[in-house]
Amino acid sequence: MKKVSALLISCALVFGTALAGCSKDEGSGAKTDTGKSAQSKILVYNNLKEPTSIDPPIGFDQVSYDVVNNAFEGLTRLGKNHSPEPAMAKEWKVSPDGKKYTFLLRDGIKWTNGEPVTAGDFEYAWKRLLDPKTASDAAFLAYPIEGAEAFNSGKGPADGVKVKAVDDKTLEVTLAQPASWLISMVANPAFFPVNKAAVEKNAKWAGEASTIVSNGPFKISEWKHDSELKMVKNDQYWDAANVKLDGVTFKMVNDSNTAYQMFSTGEIQSSNSTNSVPADLSDKLFAENKVKVEDGAGTMFYRFNVKMEPFNNVNIRRAFVAAVDRQKLVDLVLKQKQKPADGFVSPGLKDPAGGDFRKVGGSLIKFDAAEAKKLLEKGMQEAGYKTAAGGYPHL
Repeated sequence: MKKVSALLISCALVFGTALAGCSKDEGSGAKTDTGKSAQSKILVYNNLKEPTSIDPPIGFDQVSYDVVNNAFEGLTRLGKNHSPEPAMAKEWKVSPDGKKYTFLLRDGIKWTNGEPVTAGDFEYAWKRLLDPKTASDAAFLAYPIEGAEAFNSGKGPADGVKVKAVDDKTLEVTLAQPASWLISMVANPAFFPVNKAAVEKNAKWAGEASTIVSNGPFKISEWKHDSELKMVKNDQYWDAANVKLDGVTFKMVNDSNTAYQMFSTGEIQSSNSTNSVPADLSDKLFAENKVKVEDGAGTMFYRFNVKMEPFNNVNIRRAFVAAVDRQKLVDLVLKQKQKPADGFVSPGLKDPAGGDFRKVGGSLIKFDAAEAKKLLEKGMQEAGYKTAAGGYPHL
């Protein structure tokens, strides 16, 4: 998948690494404690729509992650080359068999309410991620941990999940089998800590700015639902000296034409890549070099409801897959320079040997109109469908 963003951006927020930088002042004037006017460095970013949830294991989508990644932080974070680096954990050790990870947390790390972030917060958060009652779509990510899948599927106890806070600074994690990607995986928002007291005091703790307790480089200061969400720099963040922005305002404009007009007038400075460039203007904007395209690890896809007709028939599903010309879809419809998806895993992710997983695995799906017709006919026969006047199947 390609990420698309406008070139004319003076500030850049690095979503996914929880760090921000700005090359020059932006935003409205603000008074300092000396009474003098100063320019605040505020990035105005179009996040398209309201986050699903700011609760880390619940908001399992991009519009939530862009906010959560900057309000919270995990044991590790991804650096400029997407390699994991220390974050809440200052270091870690791996046992010779690759199954036991011991994380040592930094000194002085705090929640936005001033309380210390502890290894117990991570143990609580990870077991909450896996708790069937949480119903997190991201729970499967933790399955490499011993006892995780059993607990999440209701076949084992929480105590069987091998995540243990040895003390306030030490978290011990035991895997069912070696998983070399664990250090990168715990940078995912699903593995961010949550404040136990805040969660247990209010079931809706993540729904309003006034009740959210977080530990990242920014804290949520204002939230006008379905309109905008404001974040300000968290001065208690351990790496606050390297956070160059004073804040971020997340707009929620889901119409690409409106968003582009707001960008043109300076009302927004950057936008979520999913819906950044109006299709009818894309050729012109690309020709004028006003759009920057970058690779991003992700795949956009539709799901079939395999429990409903006609998609409970495997050959009808296969027919629909073969009938889609993905190259024409990205070239003529989306028009944002995306790469057509020919497998679930996107290009750019390494396999165990260090190669590109997608290139090594090859194309798993392809456009084939003739094959699609054959599969549809076969599936219709199996399901007992007949062809209607318009060519659509019916019982």
